[in-house]
Amino acid sequence: RSRQEFRRLSRLTKGLPETRYASFAGADEIGWVLLLRAKQDLDHRLPFVRVVYAPGAGEKTVAAYEDEPVAQTVRGHLLAAGAVPVHGAADLVLAVNTPADGPTPEAADPVNRAPRVVDPVWLAALRNAVGGGTPVALADIAFANGGDEALVRSLAGDGTALQLAAYGGWNTAGNSIGSALVQGLLAAEQPNAAQQRQLAVRYLEDWGYQAVVRQALYEEIVWPNGW
Repeated sequence: RSRQEFRRLSRLTKGLPETRYASFAGADEIGWVLLLRAKQDLDHRLPFVRVVYAPGAGEKTVAAYEDEPVAQTVRGHLLAAGAVPVHGAADLVLAVNTPADGPTPEAADPVNRAPRVVDPVWLAALRNAVGGGTPVALADIAFANGGDEALVRSLAGDGTALQLAAYGGWNTAGNSIGSALVQGLLAAEQPNAAQQRQLAVRYLEDWGYQAVVRQALYEEIVWPNGW
């Protein structure tokens, strides 16, 4: 039914520019994105955002629960938030963590909890971006419904995790992309303590709970008791 509604709205809005009407994968994060758009308009700001993808399927990834390439979802969120995608100097780098082979399994999948080496080129790219002076927001969408265990642990191990401007790895790819983008664009205007608190909340929820604690509860309590 949602696709039927999408097709009808597409016909009714034919001819409107992307900055006036857009439809893309996402739901729970949209209120946050549109509030940021209102703020950008009131402040007469048009931030530039450079998007970088992990090696592999990258922008062509079609995430779980969605039916369009990630690049399309990212572009939709950028325009809805009142931002402009660029390839050069930017106000924010949006780093998108995608799986090498394309599919985005559940964070509960055993592959997420098995010992795994993160692509060293991707790790280096993230660390270099963080050290480059431009705020970096990480949309962690390699897994659905939770963060990438190996990536978060690697970034936490050398302190890079807390140097990010924003992190999002919850629920769907659209949810993570939109929330990371909003956090990233607002980070420079927040006191450092507030920005660090926001980061901590997202790591605790998106990685700590969704990818780690929830799965342990299922395995140790829920399933053994037949709940």
